[in-house]
This record gives sequence, structure tokens and C-alpha cells, in this order.
Amino acid sequence: MAHFARVNSDNIVIDVVVVHNDEMLDNDGKESEAVGIAFLDTLFPDDTDTWVQTSYNHNMRGYYAKIGDTWDTGRNQFVNPQPWPSWVSTEVDGLLGWKAPVDKTEEQYGYHWHEDTTSWVQPPKPPDYPSFVWNSTTGEWNPPVAKPDDPDNQYAWDEDNQEWIKV
Repeated sequence: MAHFARVNSDNIVIDVVVVHNDEMLDNDGKESEAVGIAFLDTLFPDDTDTWVQTSYNHNMRGYYAKIGDTWDTGRNQFVNPQPWPSWVSTEVDGLLGWKAPVDKTEEQYGYHWHEDTTSWVQPPKPPDYPSFVWNSTTGEWNPPVAKPDDPDNQYAWDEDNQEWIKV
């Protein structure tokens, strides 16, 4: 199966569709992007948008196109939307992307970007579980007591008694 992005006049991806490989064969029996585009043009004859093949396996044109991405014709690749106004464009191994103005440290694993302070912040502690402690290895809030290693039973955390109970 081949994937095609529908790109509007502002170079924004507005749809991604799948085309069966049989619909992309040229006269020599080889897959052709142009044949795939011609097929899509017959399905959408009044459409003024552009079709661009994209790769689910990232084999071409940078990232797999998603709705909201930008098609950069000069670079022949799709670019993800800027996640936050403070983030800056960056290029890694020829792929365009976005980088926070402040690097996340190893100790901040699991932290989330906070645009108002332009910093990485720890997610809030779950309000129903005041006993939970932050686990910097997994980047999440966990009970203060390890869950029993018992694959035959399921357990739930009892906040009132500060223990795991069999359910």
C-alpha cells in the first residue's frame, strides 16, 4: 500500500490516504508515484490540492505526513507543526524538526514543556494519591511501596492504608 498526503495551497497537509499498489503500476508494471497521483486525480477530479507520496516507514520525504504538517517543497520533505511558540527549528540528519530553547536533562525524564515559563516541569502529583513519589527512572508518579511481583493476581493501590490489595 502507498500513502499520499493531500496538500492545500498553503502547503499544509489536510488529508492522508492509502492507495493500493495495483493502482500505481505503470506500463512496465513498476510502481510509480505519478500513476498514483493520476489515480487520485480521477477520484477527486475537482480538487485543486496537490498529492505527494509519503512513507509510513520514513523511506522518503522525512517524516510520515500527518494532517497539519507542512510540505516543504524546497527540501522535498514534510515538517511537523511547531509545538510551542518558543521552540526553534532544527535539523538532525537532514530532517527538519523543533527543539525547545532549554534542553531536558536526564533528571527531567517524564517532565512536560511549560510554555509560560519556557521550562521543563514535573507533571503534577495525582490529587487522589498524595502518598505517591516521583520516579525519575520511569518519569511517573508511583506508590511509595513496590507492587507485589505476583503475575497470578492483580493488585490495586489502597491510598488510605498505604498498601497494595489483591483485587
